[in-house]
Amino acid sequence: MQLMVGLSGEERLWTPWKTSIGRRLPWLGVNLITALGASTVVSVFENTLARWTVLVVFLPLISAVAGNTGNQALTVIIRALALGEVAPGDALRILRKELLIGAANGCLLGLAIGLFAFGWRGSVMLGAVGQETTDS
Repeated sequence: MQLMVGLSGEERLWTPWKTSIGRRLPWLGVNLITALGASTVVSVFENTLARWTVLVVFLPLISAVAGNTGNQALTVIIRALALGEVAPGDALRILRKELLIGAANGCLLGLAIGLFAFGWRGSVMLGAVGQETTDS
């Protein structure tokens, strides 16, 4: 579990704070870079967000689900590695499987969030996260 969140397996509760900072900071830097990547993707939809400010409410949902999806895939892969269930040539097969699972779950959860958005605001466009069709 420690390795999954970027902690050294050697870190303990009473590890000196300077040592803990040095061990944790690289992983947090990687997370910062991936979060900046996600922010860049969000910025592509800046015009849509400006017209549909209610969409901002859904950003934490999407972020949380995406993060958990990654953690699930990582946990399964780490367990398989620990148990010796992964052969050297399995990487592409594993990647394809995890991409399929992520895409399928993303579509299903996207549909669920879309239905929730429609029920919440009664807007088909909000539920579909589409373009605004009325002039304002």
